[in-house]
Amino acid sequence: MDFSAVCDRKDFSKSHFVEGKIQRTELDSELQTLLQDLQGLEKVNWYASSGYWEDAIRELAKLSPNNETRQAWRELLQSGNIRSEAIEAYPPLPVELQPLYSGSTR
Repeated sequence: MDFSAVCDRKDFSKSHFVEGKIQRTELDSELQTLLQDLQGLEKVNWYASSGYWEDAIRELAKLSPNNETRQAWRELLQSGNIRSEAIEAYPPLPVELQPLYSGSTR
C-alpha cells in the first residue's frame, strides 16, 4: 500500500510518500466495549499504545485543537519519528482519510 501526505495540492513535489502494509484487524467484543467507555485523548492514547496508529490519528483529528490536543498530536508523531513539519501542522488530517488515487505513487 502506498501512502502520501499531500503538503501542497498545487505542487505535488512537496508531498511525502511511503510504502507499507496496513493490516486491518477486528476488535473483539471486550475491546469494543472498552473503547465505547473511553473518550477524547484517553481513546487516542489507547489506540496509539496498542499499535492502532491509523485509528489514533483519526481520533486525534476529531478533537478540538486546544493546547492539550496539540501536545498529544506532537507526542504521537514524535513517538513515530515523524518530521517536525508534520508535527506543527494542526489540524493534522481530515477526519475521514480518503486515498487520492490508488497504485504506485512514483
